[in-house]
This record gives sequence, C-alpha cells and structure tokens, in this order.
Amino acid sequence: MLAGLDAAVGLASSLPLDVNLAKIQNICYDLLQTVYPESQKKDAAKDQKASTWAEHFRALAEKLSLYVGE
Repeated sequence: MLAGLDAAVGLASSLPLDVNLAKIQNICYDLLQTVYPESQKKDAAKDQKASTWAEHFRALAEKLSLYVGE
C-alpha cells in the first residue's frame, strides 16, 4: 500500500497541475513520529518486512519534502 501511495504522489507531483498534498504530508509526518522509529529498530534487527516498509516510507517522505534523517 505504501509503495502505491509513493507512486501516486510521484505521479501527482509530475503533473502540470497544482496538487495539494498537505493531508498526505500530515499523515506521513504522523507516521514519521509514531511508526517509523519502531520500524527503524526492527530494520536494525534485520527484519526484512520492516526494512522494505522503511525504504518505501523514506521515498514517500522525500517526495513530500519531509526530513527523515538516518
């Protein structure tokens, strides 16, 4: 689901229209504050599912101009 959202945001950003992504950005920010830190802990433990989720999340956050850090 996150990969699909990432693709949709990428597509919306490439359109010659003014697309308001504020709601998605706010949801992504909430995930950054709540879910992402736990995913990072699991990623460090070599949990493949958490690693894949974190990778897709970082790509989405970058498209939404959110700083994730390392």
